[in-house]
This record gives sequence, C-alpha cells and structure tokens, in this order.
Amino acid sequence: MQTTSLAMQENLSLRPAQPIQDNGALRPIVESAFRYHKLWWAVVLGVVLLTLAYVTVAPREYRSEMDILVQNKRGDDQITPDRMDGQITVNGVTEEQINSEIQILTSRELANVVVDPKWDNPGYQTSLSPSQLKAHDKAVEYFDKHLSVALVRKSNVIHATYTASNPRTATDTLN
Repeated sequence: MQTTSLAMQENLSLRPAQPIQDNGALRPIVESAFRYHKLWWAVVLGVVLLTLAYVTVAPREYRSEMDILVQNKRGDDQITPDRMDGQITVNGVTEEQINSEIQILTSRELANVVVDPKWDNPGYQTSLSPSQLKAHDKAVEYFDKHLSVALVRKSNVIHATYTASNPRTATDTLN
C-alpha cells in the first residue's frame, strides 16, 4: 500500500504545474495589463486625447427650457335636460385646446415676431430690402429648427426647449 502512495506522489511531482483557472476574476485582466502595458497605455492615451479633442472642437450648445401651464380661465357651461337651480361649469382643459396652444407656439407668425419684434408694425415688411427679407427668413428657419415644443403626457403642461450657441440668447428667446 505504501508503494502505491509513493508511486502516486512521484506521478504528481512529475506533472508540470497548471495554472489555476479563475473564471470572472480580475487576475487575467491584471496579467494582460502587465504583459501588454504599452498597448494599454496607448489605448488610454488615445481615448483621453480623442475626448479632449472633441471637447475643444465641438460647438457648445446651451439649452433653455420652459414649462407652460395651460388653464381654462373661462368655464364652459354645460346644458342638461334636468332642471337645475344654477349652471354647471366645467373648467377642464381639453386635448384640442392644448394642441391649439402648441400650434400657436410653433407658428410662423409667432416666429417672425420673436426674430424681429417690429415685424407686426404696419408697413415695416414693405420697407425691407429683398436681402433683409432673405436674412429674416433664414433667422426664422434657424429659430424653428432650434425650438422644440411638446406636450407633457397626462397633464396640462407644454414643455418648450430652445437650443443656441450663446446662453444669453437661449434664455432671452424663451422669455
């Protein structure tokens, strides 16, 4: 019996040492980092340089946001076949009323006045040259492109967002 245990010990000692596989451990990552340290540093440096390049080259955008609460100040009188002493007034806001407000906020007429406050003055539009009218149209298109108006679901709130390259412009435009 002793001879078999000696033979087993000799067999075990003759085998080359096998690395212990540890699935999901940090050790293989650390080993590869030390083994390929130049490649790891090159990747890290590349990511940092690309991030810095994007931050310095990308245009800055400033966003101004505003929430508008739509209220029905004038109640709708309800007519019922029942005999009532007083009137029943409903003050709720319908989806059609909110959609109408959104259409007004995104209309070209409002954009014309926001871009140039004198636009509604009588005779002002005829006093402009064709190049000024073209510049005004470009400014209105830019305004429409950077304005976002959306309904907040299940509420009477309209969310408006304007994006500009200048923080003062973004704030002043929505105010």
